[in-house]
Amino acid sequence: MGKNVPLIVLLILLLISSFISFKFYSDSQFLLRENRELKEKSAKFEEERSVLTKKNRNLSEKLEGIERRNKEIQEELAQIEKERDTLREKYVELLKEKQNLEKKLSKRAALVVEKEEKIEKEKVPSYLEDIIKERAELKIQVKELKDKLLEMSQKLSQLSGENKELSLKIDDLENKKEEIGKNLRYKERIIQLISKDLVNEKEKNKDMQEQLSRLREENAQLKQELVMLNKEKVELTQKLRQIAEEKEKLEGKVSQVEKVLKEKVLLFSQLKEELSSALEGKKKVEVKLPPIVVSPKEAEKKAIEKEEITPISERRLEGTILAVNTKERFAIIDLGENNGVEKGMKFSVIRDNRNIATIEVIETRREVSAADIKEVKSGYSLQEGDQVISQ
Repeated sequence: MGKNVPLIVLLILLLISSFISFKFYSDSQFLLRENRELKEKSAKFEEERSVLTKKNRNLSEKLEGIERRNKEIQEELAQIEKERDTLREKYVELLKEKQNLEKKLSKRAALVVEKEEKIEKEKVPSYLEDIIKERAELKIQVKELKDKLLEMSQKLSQLSGENKELSLKIDDLENKKEEIGKNLRYKERIIQLISKDLVNEKEKNKDMQEQLSRLREENAQLKQELVMLNKEKVELTQKLRQIAEEKEKLEGKVSQVEKVLKEKVLLFSQLKEELSSALEGKKKVEVKLPPIVVSPKEAEKKAIEKEEITPISERRLEGTILAVNTKERFAIIDLGENNGVEKGMKFSVIRDNRNIATIEVIETRREVSAADIKEVKSGYSLQEGDQVISQ
């Protein structure tokens, strides 16, 4: 069994190599057939192109021959028309001569008749011979004139026949001319179509080349744009991360600010309620606010702040009015114990750099204070946002 293994391997290798060689041979034969077919097609195209060029050349030569023949026919037509004009002129002249001869014959016949009548009336025998002679001469002349008239009529009939033949020839020539013109126009259309086809093929090739160049340029531009867009994408992702971080920070700050605002709003509402309830009975009663619980650390800090605060007489405090109760005549300002405000302090109310009123503090808190409205100038009333300055 061990001895048969290498033989089996050799057989497998031979089969594989024979299969590969057969595949290679079949592929090469297929490629050769395709190459042969392409060569045959190219040869056919060349033959067709040569046939078309020959046809084009033959058509151009035929056109030139037809144009020459057309010129010759036109020249022949011009000559025939000239001959026809000359024959018409001769015909007119002969008609005029015929009319003149007829007039002369009529005159001669009238003279003969007159002379015969005179002879019969006079009946002079001495003149008979002369009259007979003249009559004979006149008859001879009349006969000659009649002969001439016959000849002229024969010539006229011949000329009319020739004229008819010429008109027939002219009609035939015109028909031939129309046929030649039709052939010329037909062949010109064929030549124009062939030339248009050739021009269209050239233009199509040019358009294809231009489109390829445009596509290549657009491909290059798109690649550049993709690179730029990837860069922008990276930058935008980084900016988005930064914005998300800033957003989280701002949300935290906003939540803190909202908490502080809620506390101040609650405090402000409590102050308003207590002030309004306190001032219902008396106008000048102190407002009792809820006691403020201060931790020992805050008390120490407050004591230190009070010690460090400079006396009121040495510095001026500035703030704004937060709310006004015109009915009870009091106002809330944004200055409190932290700013050094104490009961009994007076403030001037300033608007547009003018002193319009005076208020006196009646109750204080850490950040706000309540004050009675003492004096107000005529034409003015306190408003939220007015500036206050300690006196």
